[in-house]
Amino acid sequence: MAGKGAALERLAAASSRLWGIVDEREGLAEILSAAMEMVAADRGAVHVLDEPRGMLVAAARRGYAGDIPGHLLEVPAGEESPAARALRAGGCTAIEDVEADPALAEGWPIVRASGCRAMRCAPMLGREGRPLGALSVFFRSPGRPRGAAPGCLELAARLAAGFRERCRADAAVRADLERLRRAFAIGRFGIWECAIPAGPVSWSPEVFAVAGVPADAPGGARGDLFRWVHPGDRDALRRRVAEARAKEGLPFEHEFRIVGVDGAIRWLNARAGPGRDAAGGEPRLVGVVAEITDRKGAEAALRESQGRLSALVDATSYAVFRMSPDWAELRQVDGRGFIPETPTPTRDWLDAYVDPEEQPRVLAAIDKAMRTRGVYELEHRVKRPDGARGWVLSRAVPIVDAHGDVLEWFGAASDVTARKKAEAELLASRARFAAAFRISPDALSISRLADDLLLEVNPAWERLFGFRPDEALGRTSLEVGLFADPADRGRTVALLREGGGAILNLDVDIRRKSGEVRHASLSCNRIEVDGQDCLLTIVRDVTERRRAEEELLDRQARLSAILNAATDAIITIDRRGVIESVNPATEALFGYQGAELVGRNIRMLMPVPYDDHHDEYLARCGETGDRRIIGIGREVSALRKDGTTFPIELTVGEIDHKGLFTGFIHDLTRRRELEREVVEAASQEQRRIGQDLHDTAAQELTALNILAADLAEALQGDPAGNGLLADRLVAGLRRCQRQMRAVIRGLLPVPIFREGLMAALEDLAERTRRDGESSCVFECDEPVLVADNLTATHLYLIAQEAVHNALKHARAGSIRITLTDGGGLTLRVADDGVGMPILREDGAGLGLRIMQNRAAIIGARLSFEDASPSGTIVTCDLGRKPDV
Repeated sequence: MAGKGAALERLAAASSRLWGIVDEREGLAEILSAAMEMVAADRGAVHVLDEPRGMLVAAARRGYAGDIPGHLLEVPAGEESPAARALRAGGCTAIEDVEADPALAEGWPIVRASGCRAMRCAPMLGREGRPLGALSVFFRSPGRPRGAAPGCLELAARLAAGFRERCRADAAVRADLERLRRAFAIGRFGIWECAIPAGPVSWSPEVFAVAGVPADAPGGARGDLFRWVHPGDRDALRRRVAEARAKEGLPFEHEFRIVGVDGAIRWLNARAGPGRDAAGGEPRLVGVVAEITDRKGAEAALRESQGRLSALVDATSYAVFRMSPDWAELRQVDGRGFIPETPTPTRDWLDAYVDPEEQPRVLAAIDKAMRTRGVYELEHRVKRPDGARGWVLSRAVPIVDAHGDVLEWFGAASDVTARKKAEAELLASRARFAAAFRISPDALSISRLADDLLLEVNPAWERLFGFRPDEALGRTSLEVGLFADPADRGRTVALLREGGGAILNLDVDIRRKSGEVRHASLSCNRIEVDGQDCLLTIVRDVTERRRAEEELLDRQARLSAILNAATDAIITIDRRGVIESVNPATEALFGYQGAELVGRNIRMLMPVPYDDHHDEYLARCGETGDRRIIGIGREVSALRKDGTTFPIELTVGEIDHKGLFTGFIHDLTRRRELEREVVEAASQEQRRIGQDLHDTAAQELTALNILAADLAEALQGDPAGNGLLADRLVAGLRRCQRQMRAVIRGLLPVPIFREGLMAALEDLAERTRRDGESSCVFECDEPVLVADNLTATHLYLIAQEAVHNALKHARAGSIRITLTDGGGLTLRVADDGVGMPILREDGAGLGLRIMQNRAAIIGARLSFEDASPSGTIVTCDLGRKPDV
């Protein structure tokens, strides 16, 4: 008994040490050592069962100095080894002599080599008899053990089994704790608890990690989570914890915000329920804390998405509908006014909504969507709330649960009635375009934009270019040779790019099939035909128009030249009297620049009262159509820029189709001056004739009157002695006759016969010589006959004025008058005087101006030139033969 007691004490001591051992192998080795001491074994081993492999694996060994025999490291659990038999039998196995055991015959050499002759094996069984391994001891001599009671080895095996179960349980607990820790870290969980009804609230470190509060939080305040709770949620959290405590741990759940050290806001969810402390006595509130920031964000996003969806549904024009999984029931329709509303589910939706002719198509599309679980999409006609028929484009998608089962179909329908109508109108428009394309008088063609390939031409194109369609279609414009200059094709493409796909009225030269080149106006526009980018080209033959335009430009150029060269002012006004255009003569006549006149009222060129009368005339013309002065010249006054007035002759023409009036203004200033000069010259001539009559014939008649009176008295006294008085009277009458003839010659200087001009010029030279003022001769080598007395008279008066100027102004000593007719009559008067100004800036003297006017009347050219070595030559060249 003493030996057994000592053995048990040894085993109890080993068992006590096991509480401080965590490693399984170390603990099993301690138990093996105690068992070998109890049975005085020489060697020992503990094998644990590796169930998946079916092997007994050595976990602890004692008594082996060198290498461990291989059969002790791993032993198949199914073999006839002592350890395996003990484990299968569930009881201790003892072998007094291994060499006497037939079952070990094959292993005798190995056993003998290991120095073992006897052995005992005890199975290691768990609480429920589960095989865990075997504890084996070995003896060098057969027949042993001779130490402690046999039951001690079984106690050691049970202790080893219990220790192994504890190790496995501890490992499981540690694994569970690690998994829990990882779960807390991954799931962002933490634990919290507090006593009921009062006491501090404790939070696990994971709670602070979840809250974003690091272990080294400032102020060492990591233990007080309430410090980090959002100020807006802190009081509510304290109040909720207090309420749960007051109700002895009523199930608690609350969501609140945490402001981390980094300032980020996180959402936490705290849950708890009633519990007790580790001793099972004091009631407590125990729970977990989980971060729900992502969930709150998702909820917010969901609310926002739902809000957007709701807003979209409210804002969109789409009708929204919900159908049952089998489409048998229409659960809801928000019709948006173009299909009837369905606030409650209905199974008669097909007849209520869909046009009967469309129902087979709708059902076929539904069947396909249900079979494929794809999108339902179809355009079809529907019945509108007002009974009319409309078109909708319906789309629906299946809403499925977590298992993939269809919960319902959610769809939207858009009103495409307007689009369908537009498509129908487009088809009609295309038909109209095709008709217009064919009947257009302009040459139309459609070509592919990418390669210029002609796709279609109209009959007008065929007539213009002379090609049949089969000769042009499928070829390019360059291949057909439509451009007279092939470079125009490249220019057209460049202009298309610059013009955004359009060209308007481009001038080009085209070539017909015959080779004839014509002028054309080309317009292009980019269009789409059957999904291809094409070009609609319009070619209009403008050859005749170009020719007419060139003629018009030519006429306009000639007219402009005439207007610019005209000495009369020409002004164009509209019906309001606003000046549209003026010619250069207008600027010179009135003193204004053209820009100062255009756009202003014509009244600015009229003095009072003509300006008021002009407005009255325009108003009357617009109201009644009365055009009294159109085409009729009138003499009126005009107003210059400097404020002076002058006489003009105004003739007005009308451009009726444009509503314009054209005024032709001739300055009468020179004519009025000439008229005054003519009147003055006539007055001077009258005064000269009167003076001549007074100085000659009148004086002579007075003397003759006295002689006649004396003769009468003498005849009464001495008739025979008065012959001398009678002779004197006769001589006086003759002188008076000559004087009267000279006066009459001044009134009619040229006799009215063809030789009259020569006779008058000869008489002019004779009288000049007779007066003794100068030597004057008339030279005419060949007779010059002038039948037109007016022409002859003006020529004579020009010669008379030239002689007068030579005597009076040039103080000439010799004057020569020459009349020739060498294909055109020429009168020339040359003197040897001191000369005189030919033309002064003021328009020359009165005599010279009268000479110029006389020349202009008969269509002659008058010129003045210096003679050599002195004197002046006046030449009047009629430039034609006088009428004979």
